[in-house]
Parts: sequence; C-alpha cells; structure tokens
Amino acid sequence: MNMQDKVIDMYNQIPYPDYGDKALTKNYVTSKEYIDLVLSFKGKNSNVYKDKAILEGGCGTGRESMYLASKGAKLTSIDLTDKSIETAMVQAKQYSFKHKIKFKKASVLELPFKDNSFDIVLSSGVAHHTNDPERAFSELARTLKPNGYMIFYVYNNFAHVVSNFRRRIVILFAGDDIHKRVIIAKRLFPFYTRKQPLATTYDEFAHPHKSEHSISEIINWFNKYNIEYESVYPKLGFKGAYLTRKYQKDFFRKGGFKAVPQKFNKISFMNKFTSSFFQFLYGFKAYSGGYRFVGIKKN
Repeated sequence: MNMQDKVIDMYNQIPYPDYGDKALTKNYVTSKEYIDLVLSFKGKNSNVYKDKAILEGGCGTGRESMYLASKGAKLTSIDLTDKSIETAMVQAKQYSFKHKIKFKKASVLELPFKDNSFDIVLSSGVAHHTNDPERAFSELARTLKPNGYMIFYVYNNFAHVVSNFRRRIVILFAGDDIHKRVIIAKRLFPFYTRKQPLATTYDEFAHPHKSEHSISEIINWFNKYNIEYESVYPKLGFKGAYLTRKYQKDFFRKGGFKAVPQKFNKISFMNKFTSSFFQFLYGFKAYSGGYRFVGIKKN
C-alpha cells in the first residue's frame, strides 16, 4: 500500500473533522467557524462569498464547505475519501446545503477542472498530507480566476516541533499500527489527548504522512505561481497573534467583525522570528499549529 492509499485508508476509518458525540448543529456551521477572520483581508467580511464559485480542495466531512454555502457561495468540494464525502453529503442534506454544494471524488494533485474556473479556491490542511504539497498549490492556482482569492492552510515547521517529539515517542512503542498509536498516545499523554476529538488524536499520532512548511517557503510558492500575498491567519508577531486571539473571542461572543491591522501581515525578519517562537510555544498546548495564507491571483 503506497503512502496516498494509507492516508485514504485512515480517513475512511476515521473521517476528519469529526463532530464529537453530538450531531453537527446549524449554529456551529453558521456562527462558530471563523473563516471571516481568516479572510480579514483589507477589512472585508463574509459578503465576499455571496454568489461566488468556490473550490474546496480536500473538503473532508464538509465543515468549511457548509459554512461558505451558508454565506451564499456556490461550492465545488472535492476529496479522495469515500467516507468523508459520504459524511459531508449527509450533513449537507440535513442542514439544507445539498443544492449549494457539489461533492466530487478527486485529488488536489490533479484537479479535473479547467484553468481559471473559480472565484475563490480554498484548501485547509490537505496539501501537507500529500507527497507533493507544491503541486497541490500549483493546481489550485491554475484553477483560480485572475483577481480571485487563494486561501491555503498548511502546518508550520516550528509549530510542530513539540508535536513531532510526542509523535516519535508514541511510534517507538506502537510502530505502524494506527489504532495502537492512539491507544498508546492516550496512555502516555492523558491530560493532553482527553481535550482532543478522536479524529484529531488520529491526525496527530497515527497519520501515515505529513509535512511542515516555513512562512518563507509558502510565500515563495505565492510568487512562483503568480499569487500576490495579501494576509495570513493568525497574524504575525506576538502582538499580531494576541490581537488575532482577542478578536476571535469577540467574534464568538458578540458576532460582528474586526480586522487586525494590516501591519501584522507584513513578512519581515522580526515578524517571522517572533511568530516562529509563538508557534513553537503553541505546540505545547495544542495540535495543528499552522497558518492560513490569503492571496490574489494576478492578471
């Protein structure tokens, strides 16, 4: 079984993201996902999605696709995992998004769409589980219309230093058995794993493959594939990270929208240095530390 087949096999057994013990609620889809904050380019909010053709490259169980559909977008959502697509379709039907989202089995490494097909392309936590993340980025860029928005999330290399140490310890005891890895992880790190949904524990300790990427690497991809970098989430530097968290809490409590100042999107040596340290510290608390980058395709 090759690496890609192993990844598909795990997600067929443990679809991601899971929704815990309770069914997905409409409130969670429409209010609790904070893509608005991710897309806080130049102070714009969720109005940018209305009537836009959006591709989600690697939709998993459909959480972000349903959020965007709730804002009036027209979604094409792809994934390679049958169980994930099946789960996503059930949830979409239950919450009246069935006719707003077209689900399709396809690979982000070889998108079955023409050039310049979508107003917005989104890929969240997918490329780093492939054997060629840059190719995934290039395929997304290819299908994006000029002046369209690219939203791209991958793991950060500094954010996963601590997580990788935990993972290596678990693999030492559990080997390649993904279910044994989770059992061992829960025994070795009970205070840490008990706060995680089961699918997240599998993602951290059992996943057959992942890669991590620096800020500079992703910016180089933006430049190479004609995408003008606009912003990043969380924002850069210690103060940028603090304001990101503060405004996120305000968004959850009160709704509404407040953009972090643009200067905390600046790619500077100091911002990269302090952000790397912040992401390293974040790794002690939680998994999936990374950045969502936003850019605009040039003409």
